[in-house]
Amino acid sequence: NKDYARIRESKTGKTRDIRLNVAGIKQDIIDYVGKKPVDDNTYLFTSHRNPREPISTTAVYRIFKRLNEVSGGHYPHLTAHSMRRTFGYMYYKKTRDIATLMKLFNHSSQAITLRYIGIDREELRNNLKNFEL
Repeated sequence: NKDYARIRESKTGKTRDIRLNVAGIKQDIIDYVGKKPVDDNTYLFTSHRNPREPISTTAVYRIFKRLNEVSGGHYPHLTAHSMRRTFGYMYYKKTRDIATLMKLFNHSSQAITLRYIGIDREELRNNLKNFEL
């Protein structure tokens, strides 16, 4: 499906499809890839040493570090992992759907997911303060 990109999580080795829900991102990817043949084994960001391999986590770290430097230090905590956590936090704030988020992150419990995205017990209590049945 052209609305999804398939990724393989390096930690677990599991594959997952992520939805490309920003209208322009599909065209940006098409423009970036250009006329290259694309199949399930094509990596969007490839290693400079071996174009048949994906970019390394070290290279991603260096890219984010450089982004922070060129921004004048505005993004000192920007990492691929922080973006994942921020997605989780924003998704939870908007939907309050911890069960789906737990599945997306492949966590074994809701408590782990809540801790992972930085939702603590006091915040949960505040969220429920004005809730009545």
